[in-house]
Amino acid sequence: QRVVTCVKNETVGGIRFSGYGSHLDNYPQPYLSFACAIGVTKEEIDTFAQRLDKTLSEVTKKALQQSAKEATASDQSEPPPPPSADDEQEADEAQPPVQENPPGV
Repeated sequence: QRVVTCVKNETVGGIRFSGYGSHLDNYPQPYLSFACAIGVTKEEIDTFAQRLDKTLSEVTKKALQQSAKEATASDQSEPPPPPSADDEQEADEAQPPVQENPPGV
């Protein structure tokens, strides 16, 4: 088995291959390919399937942990600074004056 990353470029015999190792130049995404031969046993296939399942579970877990770590880091960015005296004065000037009720009303 092998993983084709779709980003590897290789030159062989003076010919440049994009996405080296894939069946198509510039394949749009990575993929995993497997091969087996006549004579492979059921036990060998079962062992392979168990190892693949374990590996994919580990990779998925690591990816989820990394995503959670990145999300936590972005959530913990510094809060905006408190308003300055100039900001408060500008806000007060932007407010219309408050009209007082006439006496006796």
